[in-house]
This record gives sequence, C-alpha cells and structure tokens, in this order.
Amino acid sequence: MPDDATQSRVLARDRYRCRYCRQAVLPAETLQTMSSKTGVNLNKAKTNLETHGLYWLHCASIDHVVPHAQSGRSVEANLVVSCNACQFGKSWYTLNQLGLNLRLPAPDLSTPFGKWSKTVVALASLR
Repeated sequence: MPDDATQSRVLARDRYRCRYCRQAVLPAETLQTMSSKTGVNLNKAKTNLETHGLYWLHCASIDHVVPHAQSGRSVEANLVVSCNACQFGKSWYTLNQLGLNLRLPAPDLSTPFGKWSKTVVALASLR
C-alpha cells in the first residue's frame, strides 16, 4: 500500500469522491473521530455483520487502477479513491476487463453537495 502522504495526496486530488461512481467518501480517521464524538462505533468491526453500514457506505479506499495482481504499481498515477462497494466489485480486474472507464476527478463540489471537501476537513478537525 502507498504511504500516508501519498494516500492524502490521492484523496485531495480526487476530492474525496470515488473515481468509479463519484460516491462521497471519508477517511477512516474521520470515521474514528466521529465514533469517539458520537459514541456510535463507525469503525470496521471484527466481522462484516458487526460493522456499521455507514462504514461500508462512506469509508474511503485507495484502489490500484491496474491491480497488483496484474503488475500494477503503488504510484499516484495508478491510484484512485474508491468507495468500498466499487473496490469490492472491481476486485483484481482491470477496467478494460470490466468494460468500464475511469471517471475524471469530480468538479468543484461547492454546489449541490455543500462544499464536501470543506466538510471533510471540518470533521477531521474534531479531534
């Protein structure tokens, strides 16, 4: 996996949106902070059934466009933000094998989504 600095740059570049479906995502650290502030466990639990649904819907993943299994490297050009559903569905396949195209990073999200990136930064600062 890429180091924390690379992951942060990829999250910022992709504006905290899945590059496959554009679902808004949150870094795991933000979900942990929200858990500590609300008392609701939003972190990955021991089993999938024990894990809160908000984790599965909103936890950010960093995905290799060309998977490691097919010689993909952990360089920023081969990394994108992914929601858990897309990461799970894509698995070790390439986009060509699935007949999909990678979407460009989302445009400025200050309209209908209420400045999503600023919201993520605000949530992360709750520590």
